[in-house]
Amino acid sequence: MKKIIILNFFFSTLLLAQTPVKLQPWTIVKGGTEFLEQLGKFVGGIPANTNIPFRANVGREKDPSLFFYTLINPTDTSVKKTMDGTGTIVGDLNNDGYQDLCIRGRAPTSDIKLYWGNSTGFDTSYYLSFPNTGSNREFLPQCIGDLNGDGKPDLIISDINFNGGRGKISIYFNPVHSSEPDITLLGDTFRNYLGTKVTLGDIDGDNKLELLTSLTNYNTDKSTNLRIYKWVVDHFEVYKNFGYWKESWGASTRFTSFDANGDHIDDIFWFQDGTYNVYLGSHNFDTIPDYTLQEPASLGTGHAIINGGDMNGDGYNDLVINGIGFSSHYILVYSGGKAISTKYCAAVGWGDDSWFGSSMAPIGDINEDGCADVIVGASEWDWGSGKGAWAIYLGSRSIPTSVEDEKIITPKTFKLYQNYPNPFNSSTTIKYEIRKKADIQLSITDILGKKKIILSEKEQLPGEYELRLDSDKYKLSSGSYYLNLTSGLERETIKLVIIK
Repeated sequence: MKKIIILNFFFSTLLLAQTPVKLQPWTIVKGGTEFLEQLGKFVGGIPANTNIPFRANVGREKDPSLFFYTLINPTDTSVKKTMDGTGTIVGDLNNDGYQDLCIRGRAPTSDIKLYWGNSTGFDTSYYLSFPNTGSNREFLPQCIGDLNGDGKPDLIISDINFNGGRGKISIYFNPVHSSEPDITLLGDTFRNYLGTKVTLGDIDGDNKLELLTSLTNYNTDKSTNLRIYKWVVDHFEVYKNFGYWKESWGASTRFTSFDANGDHIDDIFWFQDGTYNVYLGSHNFDTIPDYTLQEPASLGTGHAIINGGDMNGDGYNDLVINGIGFSSHYILVYSGGKAISTKYCAAVGWGDDSWFGSSMAPIGDINEDGCADVIVGASEWDWGSGKGAWAIYLGSRSIPTSVEDEKIITPKTFKLYQNYPNPFNSSTTIKYEIRKKADIQLSITDILGKKKIILSEKEQLPGEYELRLDSDKYKLSSGSYYLNLTSGLERETIKLVIIK
């Protein structure tokens, strides 16, 4: 009881500093039945009004199992179905009108199984198996979405330890009928861990989803890049490759993409250099952060970041992140709007080193009040026993909406334009814009990031710059290269292709 009182006092002090509201629980399920069970290690929401008769699934670490719940009301928390596995994604992957269920298997094999939906739910007697040939725990079903523009959702699976940690992303176009992928994306070199996290978003407003993933340069400076792939005719190309934070594994997982400002173009939220940066989607998307989210000084950044849906009923999707305090963990809500709120607008926390919020997922409008809600795991609840817990917290119209004057703009130092022509033979024109006085480096690296040529490195004044790149001068042979424009922690990258 003493720890709970301390937490409430700390949380009240937190609220007074920025006047958000405290999220209210719809239901709380505390305590697994076994020591170190870690119930709530994984949580997932399931869309309402589909063929799947459940609204949520909760996983545990010990003897990995997934528990499915109908959640008809706050007391309907008995387990309705149990399956082996540690996480799920849902989508119609054979184009028959029914939602299918894709489950990550339990260790040591961690095979992925795709159960086909039907009129009463899904068929557990027949499934498509995706074998984990590497027998590692990082073989993951990542997301489902239409990547090739045919109007049907596709399946994305990653294996970050593939080929010595190079990493692999496998894409299965709809209808999915085989464990052999249609397209495979590989990391550039060993220990890149491509695919640690994958998300999808239309960040340039062309009505086509891009694939966003992380790439860790573990063999060099241990920095993490965000790489964006775009589907072009019949293959994927690197669209953007930008921004890094040195020696941070967290940067490889703490990002998401969704439309938060209502312009029908997805935005990017990414944890870099100790804070969350916001990159607004646009028809001229660039890789310089538009502004930065503020967190309470007393909190560190946790593990999870999600699109919580419209949690305050104002018509905009809201961002939810996990924060860590002294022996306590929180979830913080940032309201979406024409100007996305840079200060958190709602929060709630648990004590006892519970790891509350280290797993969370949108669950839709569970109580049908017009506001989206979230399911949250607390896998270390009951300190010392690790039995775990989970809860559902409600959105509310009392959560403040964003206001225009909250938006804090981070000046954009530069913009790098695509070279022309591209592909090219002997020469091409490079154009970039400097928006404030800065030390600028313009460099070329090969596709493996090994060969580096410095084209320019000096302090430059605001203005537009143009130069001619001669491939013969720098002894560049046919192939793909990256052109990097860098200033401090800001970086923008485009792809060059030389054909001789």
